[in-house]
Amino acid sequence: MNKTALILSTALVTTRPDFPAHDRRVRQYLNGFEQVAQVCAKYAVFDVYSMDSTVENAAALDPALFEALQRIPGYRGSFHFWDNDLGRINRGWGLMVQWMHALPQIADPYEYILHYEPRQDMLNDSFFARVAAQPGNYCCVMRDHMKLYGIPMTFEKIWTGCFCLKLRDLRGYCAAEDRRMLPPAKPLTSLQRGYRAARDRVVPAWVAGLFNEIEYDFARYLRRHNVPYERIAHLGVRWHFDLLERWFEMKECDFLADWTIIGESADRTCDRTCDRT
Repeated sequence: MNKTALILSTALVTTRPDFPAHDRRVRQYLNGFEQVAQVCAKYAVFDVYSMDSTVENAAALDPALFEALQRIPGYRGSFHFWDNDLGRINRGWGLMVQWMHALPQIADPYEYILHYEPRQDMLNDSFFARVAAQPGNYCCVMRDHMKLYGIPMTFEKIWTGCFCLKLRDLRGYCAAEDRRMLPPAKPLTSLQRGYRAARDRVVPAWVAGLFNEIEYDFARYLRRHNVPYERIAHLGVRWHFDLLERWFEMKECDFLADWTIIGESADRTCDRTCDRT
């Protein structure tokens, strides 16, 4: 039986007592690890690894978190290290640091990587069932509709909290010289640094922001390099946006235009969805 590597991307520094919302983060991660454990007990095709650039040693975690991680069937180990200087500024930059550290250590016998962030809330296991039955390149797309100098434009992005991709394709993204996300695949020349600085001064702020969004840059890479993938309409997962204290369902949607808010708090009774109906 061919195995798929299930990589759990975390920022467990946020569970430490000095973090303002540490109690909520601990609950979210405990819930996420338990959900992953249930999925892996049901589908035996996953070898599980945790990946974190904010905690050097998994055993140094809150004991409840470490024990929950260890209870996941198929758990094979962790890539935990400290390199969060970029991650504390931009979540996508931190994710790139994690991938660039961990992916070279993932054995080649794994053809596919299922990337998942367990702070999310799994509404159902449909995505994992799909990958277990037939591994493939699967991504869910969202869209932003904006105007650039009065011209309507649509920007497609990938929900990066849950997707499946061939290991070679994800490694290719990390090594791509045309990738815009920090850290670069190789050091930028002074000319490249100057161009980026000038560009960010000239274009509107929201355009400059796109260059620092991993959701947009990842979609751009897949498109430019003709990496095929099947679009999944609904991941069966929701993501908690701390700034607004709301949950977003991760499904294909017009993200900025079509959201609705249901509920008033950040507990499991509230939801924030991108709903086109």
